[in-house]
Amino acid sequence: MIALYEAIPSSCKARNKTIVDRHGNAAVVEVSTTSVAVRRAVNSLLVYSSNSYVADGQKPLTEQVRHSAYVQNTKAREVRLAELCSGKRHLETSDAMTIVQDTNDGKTGQVCLDNRVMYTRYGSLWNCRDVSLTFFPGHPATTAP
Repeated sequence: MIALYEAIPSSCKARNKTIVDRHGNAAVVEVSTTSVAVRRAVNSLLVYSSNSYVADGQKPLTEQVRHSAYVQNTKAREVRLAELCSGKRHLETSDAMTIVQDTNDGKTGQVCLDNRVMYTRYGSLWNCRDVSLTFFPGHPATTAP
């Protein structure tokens, strides 16, 4: 499956795709408009992704873009997501709720953003195990599901 994504042009398919097989092997395939890169789960630990491109195989950003508020925000969010998922092999629904409702003490790097650069207007959590959906009609840190 990963080889298929690497082989096809990605001009209209920019997004992250999480692929997991029945044996628990997992990877995030980052398909941007200019390249495809893969981040695999390390030591069978959790693999996760926001809507950012952070894999080593992604083409480097220009100096101007790298220092933009948008990219700095995106990188900080990925760091915060890594902190919240650190050492976990899987997430329970309660873990996912903690992640989407995290405010990061108001600092840049909230997973669901609420700052001068970006804002999350609504949120949802899908749980494939029990086929449930939790929907937040506003920002998840300030709106009850």
